[in-house]
Amino acid sequence: MAFGDVTRVFSNIQSMQALGNMQSTNQKLGMHQMRLSTGSRLNRAEDDSASYTIAKKLESKVRGQAQALANIGDAKSMLTVAEGSLNSVMDIMQTMKEKAVQAANDTLGDEEREAIETELDALYNEIGDVLADSEFNGKALFDGDTLQFQVGAAQGDSFSVQMASLGKDDVIAGVSSDGRAASVSTPITAGEGQYSDWTGVNGGITVTDNGYTGSQTGSLYFKFDDANSRLIVSEENTAQGFSDAVTNGDVVDLTGYTAGSTLTFDGIDFEFDDALADLGDGEGFKLDVTAAIAAGTDTYVGQLNDADDAAAVIGNIDNGIDLVAEELSKLGDAQNRLSFKHDNLESSMTNTEAARSRIEDADFAKEQMEIVKLQILQQTGMSTFAQSNAAPQSILSIF
Repeated sequence: MAFGDVTRVFSNIQSMQALGNMQSTNQKLGMHQMRLSTGSRLNRAEDDSASYTIAKKLESKVRGQAQALANIGDAKSMLTVAEGSLNSVMDIMQTMKEKAVQAANDTLGDEEREAIETELDALYNEIGDVLADSEFNGKALFDGDTLQFQVGAAQGDSFSVQMASLGKDDVIAGVSSDGRAASVSTPITAGEGQYSDWTGVNGGITVTDNGYTGSQTGSLYFKFDDANSRLIVSEENTAQGFSDAVTNGDVVDLTGYTAGSTLTFDGIDFEFDDALADLGDGEGFKLDVTAAIAAGTDTYVGQLNDADDAAAVIGNIDNGIDLVAEELSKLGDAQNRLSFKHDNLESSMTNTEAARSRIEDADFAKEQMEIVKLQILQQTGMSTFAQSNAAPQSILSIF
């Protein structure tokens, strides 16, 4: 500094410079102390606007990835619930197969097979309950929907799983109560009471069990009504029974009937030959039937009248086991893919967080080093400021 500067006391330039340096040092010291207290190198955009923008974008990606990891966990939980339900169905069907195999053995009588059929029906309905009650957060799992899972932070990072539409009828081909075929006995017997014998009745009519759906157990009585060219069909061999049958429309129209043509009543097919002409007015015949379960009852696996019926049920159960095994395999594949996505996303999140940390997080060692340096500068600046304030007093020696 020029000596002439010391002789001017109105403006103490040395003091002003020292004050400016002290303020700059204090400002820098405060910035580094803030970084240590927050752990972040970028506390405001003005600290480094470009790095601040990049860091915030990386932070947004990391937070999105963290939520995507949680989504994957929830998705796996949802599929695990579905898998548990299908495993329960599989266990039920394994039990059903055991029972069906048992029923296929001719060491069993009708009552034993009927007991097995009742148990199979109950197990079959339980399959329906398990599938219907399978849900996750109120979402039905087996209604055929495509489930969308967000498994990444970007807009298109989704994963789809197609769920099967499954009910008990889909798993095992059940027969509805309205369609359960009842048996029609053979041979056809001549009528009793008011019915006279029909000569050659067994050769004059062919009856095919086409799935009788009525509820009558025992016999159906057919009476020829010549005046109206029809057969009246009653469940009772009484005048009142036939009267009620006419009222209810339980008749078989014979108008214009041609021998050998097919007539149908409640799923029973009739074919008469020319022997129909031998049937006089008021005469008829009876048909022994085994009734179907009343309409409106639940569906079931099928009848077990003999070993052949049981074998058919075994086939249906095997098909169901194959179907459920296939769906379990699909769920396993989806869960496996979700596990890979989880591992990949976790690695990506770690790397992204590392990139953000390098930009935004404070280096404590470096910041502490800067603070020590600035504290020394702060102390020397205070000393220099004091000296610069005392320098103008030396001008008094001139006087």
